[in-house]
Amino acid sequence: MAPGAVVLARGRCEGSDRLVAADEALAALQRACGGDIPGTIAVPALLELSRKAWHHRTKLAQTIHAQDGENQVVAWVEMTPESGGCAIAVSNWRANPLADA
Repeated sequence: MAPGAVVLARGRCEGSDRLVAADEALAALQRACGGDIPGTIAVPALLELSRKAWHHRTKLAQTIHAQDGENQVVAWVEMTPESGGCAIAVSNWRANPLADA
């Protein structure tokens, strides 16, 4: 996490793809993308980051992009492998209304 960054949501996944705990912002995005808690990570960019961190057994961080049905969500996510899963820390969360087509 960058110095001074405020963690807005935390979560935990088992293995590389099962979200088992999430703070409200992350849980709401999971549900908006069709998932449940516990359940397979439904946010494609988050799932990809989780699988990479778990496979390589190393902490990874990147900006993810997702949609919650009404907004384009952009956030900085850090995925840290732990025993049996990964810890998730989300900061710099921005949600902008989707443009009408």
